[in-house]
Amino acid sequence: MSNRKEKDIEGIIYERELIRQLGLLDAVMIGVGASIGAGIFAVLGIAYGTAGPAVILSFVFCGIASILTGYSYARLSQLFPESGASYTYVARAFKQPTIGVVTGCTLWFAYLVSCSTYAVGFSNYLSYFVNGDQRTLVELISMVYGLDTSFVAQVIGDAFQLIDKRIIIVALVAVFGLLNFASVSETGKTQTVIVMSKVAILIFFIVVGLTYVREMLTPKIGIIDSTLGIQYTNNFSPVFSPTTFQNPVLPIMTVVTIIFIAFEGFDLIPTTGEELKNPKRNIGRAIYITIITVNIVYLFTVVVIIGLIPWYQAGASEAPLAEAIKHTWIGQWGEILVGLGGILSTASAFNATLFGTSRLAYVMSREGIFPRQFIKLSRRSHVPYISLIVASVMSLALALTENLEFVASIASSSFILIFFLVNVSNYKLRSKTKSHWIIPVLGALMTFIPILFMSPASLVTLALWVGGIALVY
Repeated sequence: MSNRKEKDIEGIIYERELIRQLGLLDAVMIGVGASIGAGIFAVLGIAYGTAGPAVILSFVFCGIASILTGYSYARLSQLFPESGASYTYVARAFKQPTIGVVTGCTLWFAYLVSCSTYAVGFSNYLSYFVNGDQRTLVELISMVYGLDTSFVAQVIGDAFQLIDKRIIIVALVAVFGLLNFASVSETGKTQTVIVMSKVAILIFFIVVGLTYVREMLTPKIGIIDSTLGIQYTNNFSPVFSPTTFQNPVLPIMTVVTIIFIAFEGFDLIPTTGEELKNPKRNIGRAIYITIITVNIVYLFTVVVIIGLIPWYQAGASEAPLAEAIKHTWIGQWGEILVGLGGILSTASAFNATLFGTSRLAYVMSREGIFPRQFIKLSRRSHVPYISLIVASVMSLALALTENLEFVASIASSSFILIFFLVNVSNYKLRSKTKSHWIIPVLGALMTFIPILFMSPASLVTLALWVGGIALVY
């Protein structure tokens, strides 16, 4: 395929070798798929366990920040439709090579850590699914295939003994690495099927859970904390659990730095710029559709899980949504269904983020920042296969740590920093993007505040990464 030279708003010419095979629906599925992953299916338990019912305030904060930042992405994508996305925006706005390089490398690092977060979340849900109460699963398989229950129980029991979380992680990376290598269009079709399935399961979880709203809000005698003198009348009251009662702002904002990864999916949409049909129109539309969809689903999901199980139970669970739905009329059948949703959700988030990671490395290689080998495309499918292999291997190495809270915190902190820089970039280029100055300023403020609450481990990791990249380049 011959290269096609294209030009952005500032007259900078870039060679587009990638093929435009994706439509608006594909872009939305990448955004929604990357957002609704481990952040809501796995990390929500950690978040709820940390902030108690006040976790809903953390989600509201992140939602507002994502709306303001999404505006900046949509505006900037009109000027710079290249696949570099955040890296391209910051590099063009600041026109300082070091800032652009540090931003691009930090974004690439954030994508890698996100992939590892989703891989760990996937292994947790699959492990929970297969190593929990197997009786319902045995009954389901026996009923569907007409097999003897004792035979099915024996086969499943023997198979599950061989399953290890690390094997699950390796299998996930291998399967979706090969899928991304095979074809862009096949990746998009697979993503669409998975995302629609998991959103349908989440909607089912919400509808079933909301039938219990009246019962949730009915005052009842619950746990009494003699130290603080608090009586828990239901899961929503008091709003601030013992972990937040003394200083409510700290745990709420700490949770923001953990769950922010659940809102970052829309920033992957601009990375499809060189493979998306009519990118100047479709990128902005896909971003807004993704943000609205994700925020609505998240708020309802958080309300339901708060109503179904208390904060201390969610915080101790590897699969909090599956744990929660057991307390409804659907019982263990719902647990299996939501467990399947968690598996699909984390898998699609991994798939979408791996796609964006390889495309970012491709653009940075084209601009001379990453090694030239990263720009090589496969002959048949025209995908940057070297970038894809490196991203797969590095995300696998991070995922094998199996520390979900740590990798999620690092990823969220990295995206908070990137989103802050993108909002500042939109402000600097507001005359060209035709943006009202107040929106990028508010976006920058909403993404700067969480930086003050990052964990020491996240700050040290980011500082070492940024400092190392600046020193090298």
